[in-house]
Amino acid sequence: MAEVDGDWGQWGLWDACSVSCGTGYNGRFRKCDSPAPMHGGSDCAGTSVGYRDCVMDQCPVDGGWSEWTPFSACSRSCAQGAVKERYRQCNNPVSAYGGADCSGEHFQISICPVHDCRDGHWNDWGEWSACTATCGTSVRFRMRDCSMSISNGTCRGNSFESAMCSSECPVDGGWGSWGHWSTCSVTCGVGTQLRHRSCTHPAPQHGGKSCVGSPTSQKHCTHNDCPFTCPTHWVLNGSSCYYVSTTIHAWSYGKHYCKAHNSFLVEIDNSAEDSFILHELSIHHIVGAWTGGNDISREGHFVWDGSRTAIHYTHWAPGQPNGNNTYRPTDDCIKAATSHWFDETCTNAHHFVCEQKFNSAGVNVFG
Repeated sequence: MAEVDGDWGQWGLWDACSVSCGTGYNGRFRKCDSPAPMHGGSDCAGTSVGYRDCVMDQCPVDGGWSEWTPFSACSRSCAQGAVKERYRQCNNPVSAYGGADCSGEHFQISICPVHDCRDGHWNDWGEWSACTATCGTSVRFRMRDCSMSISNGTCRGNSFESAMCSSECPVDGGWGSWGHWSTCSVTCGVGTQLRHRSCTHPAPQHGGKSCVGSPTSQKHCTHNDCPFTCPTHWVLNGSSCYYVSTTIHAWSYGKHYCKAHNSFLVEIDNSAEDSFILHELSIHHIVGAWTGGNDISREGHFVWDGSRTAIHYTHWAPGQPNGNNTYRPTDDCIKAATSHWFDETCTNAHHFVCEQKFNSAGVNVFG
């Protein structure tokens, strides 16, 4: 049979545009059936599909945001409540052809960090504190309070202040070395020797304490037996015999008692004899006793009653003697007490001490 080459039939209708807006394409089809190739005939030459551009209405364009602008300066330089702002525009792109506007805010507000305005007001300074040390170099402090401003601003400067303290530290006194022993107070019998030390190693300074203890030390010394003996209940010391009363009386009673026993009220001529008398009083637990010293005849002119000699050695307590008889007209007699002498009213009642004093021949010169 004879070959039949194929040939195209009629084109079909154009189909719908490929897009709903803008530019697209649409197509149409045809078949190789007029006639269809037969008995080894050739296919139709060309394509079975045809295309063409199609233009629809413009597509909607949605709006797009631009980049944010930099933040503005803060609305205030200090205190709370300061803000800063930044903006953006819906122009990247601008909405068109019914496109949607940009979604979101076109500006932003941000809280600025709080900076202290330092515009508060200082109140008055308080009192200075005590120094951190009681002496030497140390420090003291004082404080003040800050009244904050309406913007809660604090104050400029420090809330405390320091200052140096400087004062001398007390130096307590210290004893120096003992001096040499004195010569014995008597040439016969039992006497005393004294030695002294001073509170100068170091001396007390700046309110420091004085030395504790006595500046004087004594010990007994013994020589040949004296050519006399003391009455019963009398005590030998050097070349004198002493009697300490067991009862208390006025000064005049003691004077007459001693005279009736071939003696005078004691005459204390030196520190060794003074120490001996005080030692005897302490043995008998006696606080003070009458001596023969007085200024009865002339105010301020103290003499020993027995020998009628002026008093050269004294051991007055601070503030003694009382002095003017105008104010204390009866303070005329000397009492030896504890470690000092006192000018007292002669009618006061105290113990008393009698003394018999012997010369080298053993004669009582007070008898």
